[in-house]
Amino acid sequence: MLICPGDSITERRPWHAFGPVLNLGRGGDTCALLKARYAIVLDYAPMPVHLLIGTNNALDNPLTPALDDIMTMANWSRSAWSPVILCKIPPREFNVADFNDALVARAATEGFDTPVDYWSTMMVSGNMNFTLFNSDYTHPNASGWPVMDKELFAELDAREIWRPIG
Repeated sequence: MLICPGDSITERRPWHAFGPVLNLGRGGDTCALLKARYAIVLDYAPMPVHLLIGTNNALDNPLTPALDDIMTMANWSRSAWSPVILCKIPPREFNVADFNDALVARAATEGFDTPVDYWSTMMVSGNMNFTLFNSDYTHPNASGWPVMDKELFAELDAREIWRPIG
C-alpha cells in the first residue's frame, strides 16, 4: 500500500493506477496542518509515503517554516522505516520554482532522494502547461494526472520500493 498525505492535489488525484493507496489528502492543508495530523501516516509504517504538500505554502515568505515542516514529516517517516517519496509541487499560475528549488536543496542536505519532479513535466517552454490543469490552474485535469502518474511510476520503479498492481 502507498500512503499519500497531502493537500487537495493529493485528495483529488485518481489513484486507481497504483493499486492499494491510502489517500490522506485534505483540501486546504498547509505543511503545518498536515504535520499536526501526521501521526496517522506513522500508524502505517513501514509502508512507503508519497509526500506532496506545499501548494498552499508556495508564496510564504520566508519558506523556511514550511520546508522545516516537510522535512520533519519526512524524517518521522524515515525513522519509522517508511521509504519517503518527496515531491515538487506542480506549477501554478504564480511562480513556485523557489519553493521547489528550496525543497530539492533541503532534501539533499538531509539525505533524501531528489523529489519527484511534477513541476518541470507540467511546463512547456518555461511556462505552466495550462492544458494539463482545470480552470482553477491548481488542480490537474484528466490530461494532467497521467503526466504525474508517469513521473511517480518512474520513481517507484527506479527505487524498487513498491510495485503498483497491473
